[in-house]
Amino acid sequence: NPPRLFRRLSLAAAVLLPLTVMAIRLARGVLADPPGEMPPFVPAAIFSLLVLAPFGFIYGNIYNQASVLFQESRGRIRGSITRIYVLESVGSLAGALVFSFLLLRFLPQLQAALVLALFFISLSLWPSRWNGKLVFSLVLLSAAWIAVGGYGSRLDERTIQAVFPGYRLRAFLSSKYGELVAVSQEETISYFSGGSRLFSDPEPERIEETIHLPLLIHPHPREIMLIGCGLGGGWEEALKHPSVTTIDCVELDGALIDLTRRMDKEIPRGEGTRKISGPERGRSARVSFHAVDGRFFLARPERDYDVIIVHAPVPLNLQWNRYFTREFFELASRALSPGGILAISHPSAENFLFREQAEVLRIIQLTLESVFAKVLILPGTTAYFIAGDTVYPPSSILEQVTLRALETNFMNENYLPYRISSSRIDFLRESLSRGEDLSPNTDGRPALTFYEQLLEGKRTGWGFIHIFGRLRRISPFLISLVPLVAVISLLLLTPRRAVAKAAVFSVGMGSILFQLTLLLTYQTFCGLLYYSLVLLTAIFMAGAAAGAAFRFPAEGRRSSLLGTLHRLFMIVVLTFPAWLWWVQKPGFSVLLATAGFMSYSLLGGLLTGAYYRTVVHSAFRTDGKTVPAVFYAWDLFGACGGGLLGGFILFPLAGISGVILFLAFFHLVAGTVIGRRL
Repeated sequence: NPPRLFRRLSLAAAVLLPLTVMAIRLARGVLADPPGEMPPFVPAAIFSLLVLAPFGFIYGNIYNQASVLFQESRGRIRGSITRIYVLESVGSLAGALVFSFLLLRFLPQLQAALVLALFFISLSLWPSRWNGKLVFSLVLLSAAWIAVGGYGSRLDERTIQAVFPGYRLRAFLSSKYGELVAVSQEETISYFSGGSRLFSDPEPERIEETIHLPLLIHPHPREIMLIGCGLGGGWEEALKHPSVTTIDCVELDGALIDLTRRMDKEIPRGEGTRKISGPERGRSARVSFHAVDGRFFLARPERDYDVIIVHAPVPLNLQWNRYFTREFFELASRALSPGGILAISHPSAENFLFREQAEVLRIIQLTLESVFAKVLILPGTTAYFIAGDTVYPPSSILEQVTLRALETNFMNENYLPYRISSSRIDFLRESLSRGEDLSPNTDGRPALTFYEQLLEGKRTGWGFIHIFGRLRRISPFLISLVPLVAVISLLLLTPRRAVAKAAVFSVGMGSILFQLTLLLTYQTFCGLLYYSLVLLTAIFMAGAAAGAAFRFPAEGRRSSLLGTLHRLFMIVVLTFPAWLWWVQKPGFSVLLATAGFMSYSLLGGLLTGAYYRTVVHSAFRTDGKTVPAVFYAWDLFGACGGGLLGGFILFPLAGISGVILFLAFFHLVAGTVIGRRL
């Protein structure tokens, strides 16, 4: 009974949605000890698979049952399969827009999931009679009020509290960038985003080192920019320096600023002017908080800065890698006044560096040296990189502490001599220079993320990750060539009856690689602008829906059409680097650049949807035994493989140019092979 089964599957998906959200949230308390600690990679990956698998399994089955239902009403299974693909793509587009632009603006994530679950349940159970509809509507509204109101809030609070045992939950907000939580333990308030600890207040040693070390290196800091370290006392510490007149604090998430204000009423609003106490009583300085991506803000600075201090998460992924690339450091260099300095930090070790740590620090050093004339590295459990055209010797720090009459807990004559010891600085520099040949980290080739993964594998004890370490000795050309040969071999050696599956798998892989290229290059150009990234993905789905809705030629011409689609893919891929070079010229309009990225995303979706429909109408066997979602499944398998291949290997080691070459040659060869074999 397909209608009954479809309804039951829809109900199961609706129930699983909030349960999956809760399971993902509670996983933080299981995998991370203490709360906020980075969970080990392998257990986290396995847990993610197990948590998401039930919903994904039901979701895939819904595609099959919907295809059968459309076949019964229209009589042709191939037409119903592509019709469901179109509707699924349109639904993904609508879901991305509604959830991101509407629900998350007003509701926490779990309550938003409950509202969506109630909506899907209502669609599945909607009665046919008018009197039944009235009663059902009243019940539905009551359930929605309970979900969004008291019960949903209590459920939110209890599940969040379960993630932080031993802490008192002070406040939480749902942000578009993650769930923000403030918890306290004794006198310390700690702030978390998505389960990861951001900072604690008070945390004097960390914040004093982060702020005072670079400010003491500069002889007369006036204009200061703090990226990611303004909250938790950063701006207050910077104000202790008598020469400071302006502080711009840049935080990605405006909700984090609001949450911190709940706990600390002293955080300025707008361009607040703060009165300074201490040796220069009565002096004032302007303090501003900017809720914007740090890289976006730095590319369009409001003024020239004497000191820019960056406190970014460890670049374990391509998102945070953008704060450690040569292009980012070039932006910082252009935003500095003459004699200005940039400071950035990375976890290190006090006395001994094993190889993976030394390689990571060496890459950051080389990247800074490719932009700045002078780079100073201060050793410790956290290594501080201070770079500029002129960097004053660290021996001047002690003198500046006395001259500025700083009132600090750690930055004093007892602590600093060890922290800035010339013998320790020389030892660290010598340790880094002994590493193997490494290259600067760039937007186009973000190798640092690969080395960070090796370092994380060493830290968590998952040594098998170091099998991938051997790839670093292979040239970028071979890194692209090997998977290319493997994919082409898949198309050539696959039996003729299965070549359509291999083709859809390959195009799914190519489509996700191209979409990842768009996302990564966009966020390096415009920053991590949440809604723009959502739109990039949504527009791809819109293109896929439009491409799958096109009417195609008769049966005999479909194989040649697949070859044409491959050649169109190749043209789109090859024109993208030239367009990217043009758009990266100084002064190029952000709005025009965003429109270009959106256009490429739309084209990628159009070609992907058209390819899927063509394969289904050419190769789907109407024998009653073939699963309707067979090609949809192979398309998703390809996307999964492309995401893993691109994220872990191709982007870090071969770079964006390597990915472009991989895609161009693949479509060039596949355009010839597919037409002959399908």
